[in-house]
Amino acid sequence: MTSNDNTYLFNLVLACFLISLVFTQCKPESTKVDPTAIAQENKANHSNDQKNLDPALNSKNSTDEKARFDRVFSEKEAEMKAKRDKQEREKRKAATKKEEERKLRERQAREKAAEQKKKEPVIAVPKPAEKKVTTPTKVTPKPAVTKKPVPPAVIEDKVMKFKGTSEIVFKRNFFDFGEVPSGEVVNAVFNFTNIGNTPLVIENVTATCGCTVPEYPLEPISPNQSADIKVRFDTKGKSGRQQPIITVFANTDPAVHKLYLDGELTEELKSEETPDTLSGQGK
Repeated sequence: MTSNDNTYLFNLVLACFLISLVFTQCKPESTKVDPTAIAQENKANHSNDQKNLDPALNSKNSTDEKARFDRVFSEKEAEMKAKRDKQEREKRKAATKKEEERKLRERQAREKAAEQKKKEPVIAVPKPAEKKVTTPTKVTPKPAVTKKPVPPAVIEDKVMKFKGTSEIVFKRNFFDFGEVPSGEVVNAVFNFTNIGNTPLVIENVTATCGCTVPEYPLEPISPNQSADIKVRFDTKGKSGRQQPIITVFANTDPAVHKLYLDGELTEELKSEETPDTLSGQGK
């Protein structure tokens, strides 16, 4: 090989080297993949997307929150209404129960009063017996011994002072002396009490016949105090059934009160068998 050939070959190699160098300098640098940069870029893109979606998301969240609030409010309101209704029902029930108890107490009180009224003793006024036709016997009655009555002016003054505020109650207003021989003296005592709030004044006491002599207190009877009206019935010269009536006048309302004696007179005993008197309490 000649020197020209070597020069040519050298120039060819040099030309190739220069062309390769120029090509390398002109070629753009290759891009390297950085994971951190990619992650940051994805995060930025996600943030941008999130910002774009926030208005719609916020609107949806606001609607859901309002619906939930309305639901809770409705539930609370319904609960409070149910509680108020329950309280009203309990109040009405309690009022109804109280009214029923009141009516029951009133009915029981009426029944008790009616029962007590039935148990009260009924004082039967004896009917006058038919008078038997007998041969009248001339009897010389003994003069009745009575206390000196209070002057009318004094009685009237006491009545005017205490009238209309006292009340008299007799323990018994009827005395049955049974069967006694004619000629005996029957003594009866009628006890009474002033249940008023002012003194009781016995104005007068009378009998249906002169053989019955009443004796009564002349002084006023204080409230809640008791006294007696004594009656002496002389049966001498009488026979058959006897029913004297004693009338009491007092400063009460009503002012007139009746006392009764009842008994049967048998044949008169002999003088040695005749007791002095027959006494007893009114019954």
